[in-house]
Amino acid sequence: MKDLINQLPGKVKAGPLGKVVDAAIGGKKKKTDTPDQFSKSFNISDFKARVSGLNGLMRPNLFGLVITHQPNGFEDVKSVENVGLLCNAVNIPGVSFATSDVQRQGFGPLERRVANAIFPAVSATFMLDNNGLVLEFFNFWAKEISSFAHQMGDLSTDPDTGGSLGEVGYYEDYVCNIDILVYDPTGSKITKYTLVEAYPAVIGDLAMGWRQNDEVAELQVQFNYRHWTSSAFKPAEAKEDDKAFNLLQFINKVNGAVQVAKSLKKPRSIGDALNVINNGETLLGMFNK
Repeated sequence: MKDLINQLPGKVKAGPLGKVVDAAIGGKKKKTDTPDQFSKSFNISDFKARVSGLNGLMRPNLFGLVITHQPNGFEDVKSVENVGLLCNAVNIPGVSFATSDVQRQGFGPLERRVANAIFPAVSATFMLDNNGLVLEFFNFWAKEISSFAHQMGDLSTDPDTGGSLGEVGYYEDYVCNIDILVYDPTGSKITKYTLVEAYPAVIGDLAMGWRQNDEVAELQVQFNYRHWTSSAFKPAEAKEDDKAFNLLQFINKVNGAVQVAKSLKKPRSIGDALNVINNGETLLGMFNK
């Protein structure tokens, strides 16, 4: 076959056919692919340096919830701040867009264009205290939205709010702004989301059980709101006062307290009893420092 190839015109050998023949007989080796640009430029040390330059990555456990509403009839004004501090989980809101189909010239293909913004409900989880503060706060807020805690008869009134059975409150009386603050490990604010004209749309039921002796009771609340706004903080503006550090210390203490509380099981031996005593002292000491 090689003799046959040598008899072919030079221009054929130099053309596409010649390249095919050369590849077939091993005259030329196929050029190897060069590495892609990402593999060529990626370097783990450079990646770590860039992340470090961004002050690290955000941690989802460093946040605070601030509720500005004081429900009608709720007398413990100073404890509203504690209700926000006992929020141990919340989702930062997103946004989706409702679209409508239009035809640019009145005919032809359909185009989907934005018609409106849709804001999903925000869910939050609150740890419950033995003073009943969190439960009382949301119960008063719920009755302020719609009176339902009547005594006897359809014409009775709510003993806390004074509203008639089924009476719905004024919108401006039960809505408020709720701030969700995100912090970095040093206590500086990263960003703030504000739920504008928010109110609890769903206050979840509370499951109780004798077998749940190693758990902390939690209340699920779902907030509706008109829209949300966000603001980022520059490094010079992000420095917070002692309140922010107290918040982070409180969060760390609560997280530690939950772990300790889970270990407070019924003792089965002298060793277990000593562990319960030690853990109990640790739990009390966390909030006495």
